[in-house]
Amino acid sequence: MLAPRSIAAAFGVLAFSVSILSGLWSGNLTGVILSRSIWAMAVFVVIGLVIGLVAGVVVRENVDQREAREVASEELPIDDNEVSTDQNSSTETVSEPMGT
Repeated sequence: MLAPRSIAAAFGVLAFSVSILSGLWSGNLTGVILSRSIWAMAVFVVIGLVIGLVAGVVVRENVDQREAREVASEELPIDDNEVSTDQNSSTETVSEPMGT
């Protein structure tokens, strides 16, 4: 499961860098900036891990449903002699007048 860890790492790095930059911009002390950045990174790693796991489950279910549909459609016998009543044949002649 590489995707959830990658998403978690990306969220953590993003939160850490945004916290560092915003702390420097506001003129906070170095210790305060680093402690807040580490806390933000830890929280966003957990959030990213949860989002990655949920996304993995959603994608896996979608793939399973598609595979099940493909298997089901392959198992259905196709009868070439059956003609659907919804399809109109272009070779059919209409004997009704045009109504002019």
